[in-house]
Amino acid sequence: MLTETSYLAQDHYLFWGMNIPLRFAIVGALIIGLSASLKYNSRLLFLHEATLFIGLMYFFNALWMLTIFGNYDSLSAWSHIKQIELWGWSVAMMLVTLSAIFYGIKNSNPLIRAFGIIFLLLCLYSRYFEFFWGTLHKALFFAILALSFWGIGSRAEKIWQLGNKN
Repeated sequence: MLTETSYLAQDHYLFWGMNIPLRFAIVGALIIGLSASLKYNSRLLFLHEATLFIGLMYFFNALWMLTIFGNYDSLSAWSHIKQIELWGWSVAMMLVTLSAIFYGIKNSNPLIRAFGIIFLLLCLYSRYFEFFWGTLHKALFFAILALSFWGIGSRAEKIWQLGNKN
């Protein structure tokens, strides 16, 4: 898909106004839709979970890349913008990840829930690095980072009861 659209775009990086991450977000969404249709075909049911995983991987990775790079067609164009201009992509990713978490909990789908949680944390930590790397003292920056990892790890231990020695 990438090779064909790049060829059709004549190496301009934009195909129908979309850069590579945006194209892969659409492909990921289409693969997720395909996996949903596989649930209703008993002969192809064995492909459902693997197809869903690949679709989620494409979709969420591409969406995360869009929060960093936006829909710009070149490194020079991207390097002249302020990161605050990409806030819309970050808000969109937050809404999508929260929706995935809610959907995964509501429909007892641990795969979708896990993708939502992982990419929500990835998006939050990416924004933390973007906005505070240059402004905070490095000792304070890493102390806050360490405290947040400790908090998440402690909460995860309680949820999964890893500290139990039964």
